Amino acid sequence: MKKGICITPKEMGEGLTESLRAEGITLVILRPEAEEGSVLGLEWLCRDVKFGRYHQPMLELKNAGIEVEYGAHTASSFLPRAFFGVHPYWFRMNERGERTADANFCPSAREAMEYISWRAGSVGATLHSTDHRYHFWPDADAGAICHCPACRHLTPAEQRMIYARAVLRGLRERDPKAEVCYPVFEDDTTLPRQREEGIFLSCTAKALKKHGDALLARFQPERVHVTETDESFFREWTEPSFYSVVVERSEP
Repeated sequence: MKKGICITPKEMGEGLTESLRAEGITLVILRPEAEEGSVLGLEWLCRDVKFGRYHQPMLELKNAGIEVEYGAHTASSFLPRAFFGVHPYWFRMNERGERTADANFCPSAREAMEYISWRAGSVGATLHSTDHRYHFWPDADAGAICHCPACRHLTPAEQRMIYARAVLRGLRERDPKAEVCYPVFEDDTTLPRQREEGIFLSCTAKALKKHGDALLARFQPERVHVTETDESFFREWTEPSFYSVVVERSEP
């Protein structure tokens, strides 16, 4: 098992490495600051990493043997909402038959998926995971799927998997060893049809318990990434962000 924590840039301060080592943590997942309705957090994180703002703490983590991965809800960044006026068919159709840019994408729009792949590769070139694993999720609204005629036969799980494949293609243009997560939630009613190379499972302990063997059969069990909150660890942080959770996962 590998133990890690998900943090935001504001926690990349002095003494971080020592605190993590004291808790036996060997993995950090760095996520942008969460701002409701904004995709700028990911852009700002890319900018800061590119220009070396976190060079020293990153170096200390590396020297301590602590891996650094990156994660974010990325659909609205990889497919900017500003494109809606020009390419409305790149965006999902809601249950009323209306195209909307509120969240996510149209999985059947080939050009949209190609753009998402390109953006994922561009971001991955800057946010380079030290162990080649990336937590680039669709938008947070898991129910925001596409209901257009070309997509309505696709389950929510299949639409989510199409996104994961597109992101993985882009990442592997820059990092041939890249792997991307497929998120599963406790209230999911559909699961992927089969196991896919380069895509690992990310879920909560409750979701894993609920879906059990049916879920593990679709992913490599030794690569599963499980999140669970350990409140005792929060005592080490003065302002833990919403995403500050302890992560337990199997080592490869």
